[in-house]
Amino acid sequence: MDPRYRAILVISLLLTFLWAVHVVWTVLLGSGADLTLYVRGVMVVGSGALVGFMVVWAAAALGSLRKSLKTGFEAEVVDEYGTGFEMVGADGKSVPFKLSLSKFLPQMVAPPSWPGLHPLEAELFGFLQGYRHWPLDLKAQNKHMLAGSGKDFTSLYEQAVARWQIVRHMPGSGPWHRIAALSKDLALVHAYKEVRTTYPLWQVFKRDQVKFVSRCQPHGGITAFVISTFPAFRELKATREGQDVQKALLIALRFHANPTGLPLNSGPLARELVDYLWRADAQLQQLDVRELDTVTPEQLDELKNNVKEQWLGFISDLKPEAELRADVPSLKLGDGSVWVMQNALLAELATLLKPTLRQAFGLWDTEANMQHPSWAHLSHILLEEGFISNSYDGQAANNGCFTLLLGMQTWGPAVNILVNNDKFISVTRTWQALPSLAESPEIVMDSQQLVAHAQALAGNVDGKLAELF
Repeated sequence: MDPRYRAILVISLLLTFLWAVHVVWTVLLGSGADLTLYVRGVMVVGSGALVGFMVVWAAAALGSLRKSLKTGFEAEVVDEYGTGFEMVGADGKSVPFKLSLSKFLPQMVAPPSWPGLHPLEAELFGFLQGYRHWPLDLKAQNKHMLAGSGKDFTSLYEQAVARWQIVRHMPGSGPWHRIAALSKDLALVHAYKEVRTTYPLWQVFKRDQVKFVSRCQPHGGITAFVISTFPAFRELKATREGQDVQKALLIALRFHANPTGLPLNSGPLARELVDYLWRADAQLQQLDVRELDTVTPEQLDELKNNVKEQWLGFISDLKPEAELRADVPSLKLGDGSVWVMQNALLAELATLLKPTLRQAFGLWDTEANMQHPSWAHLSHILLEEGFISNSYDGQAANNGCFTLLLGMQTWGPAVNILVNNDKFISVTRTWQALPSLAESPEIVMDSQQLVAHAQALAGNVDGKLAELF
């Protein structure tokens, strides 16, 4: 049974029960039976319940009517060569082959009105609100909606919002990068299909069983089509700049999974959007995206202010060593740079924060290291304030961290501490007096960093070719 009709039935049964209680209380335990009063009451309550039932039923039927609306994307049953397509129906007879890109119309559920939010961002948030139950991976929900195959369930909404939070903290990002982050997996709204197992009316106590199956292979073309139907996206064509943004978004979402297929005339913005998506996904693999959705902007501002207040105390107590050992928390290299292990920084900085912040960000336990849900926020704050380096020796950091190769031994993940000599002159003098490790390091890149680096270089080559031709 449809959940909406089950709700109507439950309300009706509740009204019947309340009316029975009223009759027993006023008639049997009260002044006795009054047929006229009883009939009048039955008529009033019965007619009210009937009208309420009809209103709710009409609203539910009107909502279902939306599924049958035409979108203008319905295809013909005859191709360009005059060939008619037919298929066999359930009865074995030949029926026309009707091709359609689904009855898709974007529906917004409470789009936010946060300051600085682009209208298309708000519409995407409102659209994704309706997909909090939509799986990102079919294997995670086939056996159980919360967990299956040893993997925790992650929804489409959670993944999109987590990627958006990462991208909005990345240096140089803007509204178009954030929109691309929210839109990247929109193909799943069509590629996956919800299958509901219902029960007859006499089994009203049973909940419907819902699972998702694959309708088709998700790809960037579906993603580009879905975002093209949003009203705010269509409004971008009013200006020349908006038309360029439309083109860049559609190309980036169409080719994000295969960047080598980007057209030569795709433009720098499209290549930049693809690069940001790959870098954000590299960081997403190290985070629990279900934890990122619980942090409010006010808590992030408070965390940022508290970190800025406590940073001097943290680096003042830091004593980098010049001998490489497995358990050494910090090192000073020959070029004067100071490095701190990420887990040591997280554990030490957590003790300096307010108890309310430690509770909100789960910093009473810091054993998860880079997978800790707070690290995405802390690393972006440290990068934004210039406390740690985002690149070293030409290599970009992975979520603020590097892995160093010193001789035959790897050390990391670690952050490169940056110190403003004007603000922290005493700390600089203390570190200058300490011995340093003579061996020069090399940066070790993981597979995600290698892919992102290769894509960035490929984008530069494409840009040069576009300039030449």
